[in-house]
Amino acid sequence: YNEDLSLGEIVENYGISRQGVRDVIVRAEAILTDLEDKTGLIKRFHAMHKQLQQIAEDAEKILERNGSYELSLQYPITGRFYSEITEGAIIKAKANETSEPQLFRIYKSSKPINGIVTYSAEHISYDLNGIPLLGFSIKNATPQMALTKAIEGAALPCPFTAYSNISTLNSTEILTPCSVRALLGGQTGSLLDVWGGEYEFDNFTVKLYLHRGKDNGVVIEYGKNLKDLKQESNIAECYTHLMP
Repeated sequence: YNEDLSLGEIVENYGISRQGVRDVIVRAEAILTDLEDKTGLIKRFHAMHKQLQQIAEDAEKILERNGSYELSLQYPITGRFYSEITEGAIIKAKANETSEPQLFRIYKSSKPINGIVTYSAEHISYDLNGIPLLGFSIKNATPQMALTKAIEGAALPCPFTAYSNISTLNSTEILTPCSVRALLGGQTGSLLDVWGGEYEFDNFTVKLYLHRGKDNGVVIEYGKNLKDLKQESNIAECYTHLMP
């Protein structure tokens, strides 16, 4: 019945009468309806699914090329999951139209304003800031080899994996302790400093591409798929006179 079989097909498969099939279905539906009336399991499941979906839709994701990767979320104190959304908690949200849903760890929350709390979260790859390296050195290696060595040589267990399509061989050495995240970029001798490229952080996989972007055949046109356009004017660094 649950597999969309007709009464006649059930009769044929199990060799019982049509009335017998109908009686069993009616009794089963009655039992399930009574169970739902007493427990409300299905109602709670749908409400929970709706609220989780709303969390993902309300989250604002910000990704900068080789830069920050953060999420901002507003949630009411009357929401079902308010008590569970705390510093350190992980939220899964879709960061863009092409990638898989990503994990973000909450690191900051505001005081409620008109019953709404604003949360700030960083991509799960920022956990690499808390995984130290006592130093790092590699010679004549690709970024894939360097990333893998860094992850495997970390002072603490590191659940991340690495990928790179850059085939250039290069060498680097960092004598002072640093985090695995700092080795990726942001300091002299980092992978980004030595090999270049563009990072993609895909949950627990760190990917370093020679060029990340690609032509998806999408045309952005005002009035078609571009809903809004903002222009800013800034004279902070504008010079109006020259003195010889």
